[in-house]
Amino acid sequence: MNVLHVIRRVTNGGASLGMLRQCIDGPEGVCQKVVSLCEPDLKALSRFVSANVEVIWKREDIPSAVLASDIVQVEWWNNPEVNAFLVQTDLPPCRIQMHARGHFSAPWMCPTVSLLSRVDLCSVTTPSAAKNPTFARACKQAALPYPPCIFSAAPLLSLPLETSQSKMKFGITFGYLGTVEPIKMHSAAMKMAAEILKAIPTARFRFAGEGSLDYYREECQALGIANQVEFDGFVDSPASFLSELDIFFYPLNPFTYATSEKALQEAMGMGLPCVVFPYGGIQDLVTPHCAAIASIESDFVAACIALGLDADRRAKIAAAAVQRIHTFAYISDWRTHLYNTWTDLMGHKKSTRNALSVADSDLFTHCTNTSAINRDALEPALQADFDRVAAFVEEGYAEWIETK
Repeated sequence: MNVLHVIRRVTNGGASLGMLRQCIDGPEGVCQKVVSLCEPDLKALSRFVSANVEVIWKREDIPSAVLASDIVQVEWWNNPEVNAFLVQTDLPPCRIQMHARGHFSAPWMCPTVSLLSRVDLCSVTTPSAAKNPTFARACKQAALPYPPCIFSAAPLLSLPLETSQSKMKFGITFGYLGTVEPIKMHSAAMKMAAEILKAIPTARFRFAGEGSLDYYREECQALGIANQVEFDGFVDSPASFLSELDIFFYPLNPFTYATSEKALQEAMGMGLPCVVFPYGGIQDLVTPHCAAIASIESDFVAACIALGLDADRRAKIAAAAVQRIHTFAYISDWRTHLYNTWTDLMGHKKSTRNALSVADSDLFTHCTNTSAINRDALEPALQADFDRVAAFVEEGYAEWIETK
């Protein structure tokens, strides 16, 4: 079986790393290659090359790669490059699996019937995404089967639980791993950190990941916590970073499009107590026994403070987190789900897709179900978070049109 993955751009981000794991650690007997529609990041490309995964990015080589494949798995979230591939491109006979890596409860992440009608199957990376009512209706209208869930599991890591509980004498370290951007983090993240530092003055915060670091440094300066907050930027070894933390601080934007949460998986696997909001795919991964789950900002702050002051509570939640990671069926069975999905898809006849006459300026509305969330019905604070994520998607289309 030959599987061709198509992604906007090969990077060191979560979608690319999840795709890479499918390639190198997926079902046996499957030859997997990757198409990067945009020129790949060089560091990320070297990671794929080192793993003996071929990456194709020259435009003239893509049609033949599609033709030679048994299955084309399109790594989808709402961006113009991927949608242009699906909608505006003449595709030779192929079977297409649209593998949705965004959560449909996020702004502009729910596909239209028109887009879904271009594929043979739409799979998801977290079970709650498949239950989104707008998405479920669209799949039915497009005559697609119920979406299978292929969880994007992170490499499971483990350290003795005492490792994450051994630093009380130096003060508690809260840490975050992921994209450091307003579209990913809760708008009140630094304000919450400031409240926690008032209650635990000896604590400190560390944020690992690329993003708008200067923006957050300025906010910390204004809040008077700059000396207790570090921004590490990109880290080569997430395991080393996580091993230096006592508590995983993970306040995401209420409209996060994240799904399988590899950073959270790794933190739980490392035996870290985690504090989270139940947004996006987080709601599928955690339970009240294996993480501190907060519904509002004040509860999030209170949970962090309580954990920071209670080593026994930290150890109990950390142990439950490790247990959860090793027993969560979607993680342990992801290869079986993936293989079964591909096997079922092989029963479909290959079909030619002729390009549709959709103008560049109309691609967003052709592919995006903007009625999936009623923005005007949201509270003002939530509207602001909604707008941050929505603007991120819209700006991607504007930049794409400008550069064409």
